[in-house]
Amino acid sequence: MVIHEGEYLGQQLEPIYVLLNGLGLLWMLATGASMFLKTLGLPNWLRRQSKPSEEQS
Repeated sequence: MVIHEGEYLGQQLEPIYVLLNGLGLLWMLATGASMFLKTLGLPNWLRRQSKPSEEQS
């Protein structure tokens, strides 16, 4: 638990360690969700288009 909670860093750095762990978790959730949505094969209107389509010109 000492390593998991970042207690070995001391009282001043422990909150930063916990914050970075939380941000890392959110980043992994976001990237995992995006990869999962790509596997579903969403319709084109839901996907973000990287270049404008010919219909818009």
